[in-house]
This record gives sequence, C-alpha cells and structure tokens, in this order.
Amino acid sequence: LIQRVRYALSLWLDNLDLSAFSRGVIRALVVADRSGLSAETRRTFRETGTSHLMAVSGLHIGLIAGMGFVIVRLLWQFIPPLCNRVPARIAATLVGLACALVYALLAGMQLPTQRALIMLSVYAAAFLLRRRAGAWNALALAAVAVLFWHPPSVLEAGFWLSFGAVAVITATLQGVRGRPRWRQAVSVQLNITLALWPVLALFDMSMSALAPLVNLVLVPVFGVLVVPVSLAGTALGMV
Repeated sequence: LIQRVRYALSLWLDNLDLSAFSRGVIRALVVADRSGLSAETRRTFRETGTSHLMAVSGLHIGLIAGMGFVIVRLLWQFIPPLCNRVPARIAATLVGLACALVYALLAGMQLPTQRALIMLSVYAAAFLLRRRAGAWNALALAAVAVLFWHPPSVLEAGFWLSFGAVAVITATLQGVRGRPRWRQAVSVQLNITLALWPVLALFDMSMSALAPLVNLVLVPVFGVLVVPVSLAGTALGMV
C-alpha cells in the first residue's frame, strides 16, 4: 500500500506545471525519488556539499517532527477541554512523532529514516517521561537503540555522519550559549564541517570547500521554506 501511494504521488508530481528542476527537487523531498534530478543538478549539489539536502534523512524528519510539535503545542492551549484531558506537551510530542512517521513512510522507510525515527523516539520518550538524562545520555541511548535495530549500521557512513552531526551541534550550542543567533549558526556549521571532514575522507566521500558557506544559507531555506511547502503543497494538491 505504501509503495502504491508513493508511486501515485510520483506520477502526480510528474504532471505538475513546473520546471523539470522543480519537479525533481519536490519528488526527491516528498517521496525520496531522486531519479528526476538531472546529472547537472546532481553535480551542482555534490560540488557545493549540499547533496544531503536531497536525501530524506534525520534533518528532514527532525524538521517535520519539530514543526508538528510546535504547531500542535501552540494550538492546543487555546482548547481548554483538550488541555484538561491531555497536556499540550504530550499531545504535541505524539503528533510530532506521528508526522515524522508519515514522512518516513512516504520516503520509503529507508535506513536513514529508520535511524532518525529511533533517535526521535528516544528523545521523545525521555521528554514524555520527564527524564532529565541530558542530551549526551539521550544521544548515547539512541546510538545503542540504532545499533540494536541494525548492527551493520556501525560500518556505514550515514551512522557516523548522523550521530557525529548531532554531537557537534550539541557541543557547539553548549559552548556558545548566550551569544547572538547568527554567531551560533556560523559556529555550528563550521564545527560540523571540520568535525565530519575526517569521516567523509575515511569513507572516500568528497567534501567541498564551499560547503560551510552554502549550507549556512541553504539549510535554513530548505528547512523553513522548501521542505514544508513541498509537503504541504503536495498534500493540498492531492486533496
């Protein structure tokens, strides 16, 4: 059933009155089908170190879960009968996880999306149970859960890049707390680039010198605009 839905979405997206580039990007973001991206487009993303934006992974799953959480938490507090029955914190967390699950299913539930769901579930469980274990303990528990689910992950670049990126973000934000947001963003992007460069080299993956600057611009653009609008537009269009 999931594959039939994904196939129907791909066909529908192919018939949109958009440029070939736009259709290819939307298909890659909605159903994780990158076959619509031209060789030139793939090369451009690869040379600028932004290929990860076209692969549905932890970044995309986390963004959708976070948006679902924030929207539900904001709306829930304006409905007193619901607040009296279920706290906004619990409802928002469950809806955020549900949004992440639906997106992961649309993306084919591939290993990167499974890994992202496991990581999100661990953090959500700690949040719901009000366990003040700290970000590092939660990250370690998520790594153990991922390896329990799929032990060969330890041999894959995606495992080290995903957990390495989260670890770098956590450490950087703890170190630059209180500084202006733009300085925090720049510090995070530079530290991620430097920290993950050895991992990319170890797995024989290319890294562009322009990647920090380009990602500093495109990650927020994709996170705030391109991914949400692509998913919302697809949902409304299908209706």
